[in-house]
Amino acid sequence: MNKKRLIFVLWLVLFPLVTTVCLTLYRFFRGFEIGIEQMIPHFLAFVVTGAVARFIWYQSETIHQKGK
Repeated sequence: MNKKRLIFVLWLVLFPLVTTVCLTLYRFFRGFEIGIEQMIPHFLAFVVTGAVARFIWYQSETIHQKGK
C-alpha cells in the first residue's frame, strides 16, 4: 500500500476506531452506561481530530519535500 494511503487510513479510520473502543472498554470496566448515542459524538470528534492530524502531516511532508 502507498505510504500516503496508509497514513490516510491510519488517521481517518484506525485512530477513531481504536480510541473509541478504548473509551468504551474504559466505561465498561468503570461500570458506566454504554450506548451508541453516547459514543457517536466521541467517535466523530476523533474522526475530526484524525482529519486535522492527517492534514498537518500532509502539509509538513509537502514542505519537507519542497525543501529538498
